Amino acid sequence: MSFTITYPQTLPVGTRVYKYGPTTADASDHWHVLSHPSVSISGNRLTFTVTDNDKDSGDSNPADGFITDPVGVGVPALGSDATSIPTLSEWGAILLSGLLGLLGLARVRRQNS
Repeated sequence: MSFTITYPQTLPVGTRVYKYGPTTADASDHWHVLSHPSVSISGNRLTFTVTDNDKDSGDSNPADGFITDPVGVGVPALGSDATSIPTLSEWGAILLSGLLGLLGLARVRRQNS
């Protein structure tokens, strides 16, 4: 079955089609680039074909006659402009929250004295 999705704007250069579901190489559900030969992006149109019970073309539903194909488009970060953003671990966030609570409590006590 062939599908066409028309977007309101032209898709940027480097746009990729991402599919959620299993592949032949990995049976668990995961996001992966749908690189099936039927995928075509032209201007603001995305066209692709899904074959029933063919995981590599995009069908993640094992039932005959039913196609389940969650897809989306995205543009991967290009070059070295991408910068990782450091975050706190779960315990770091808990510790920081507790520290802020103690500082707030000390401030309130000082104002009441």
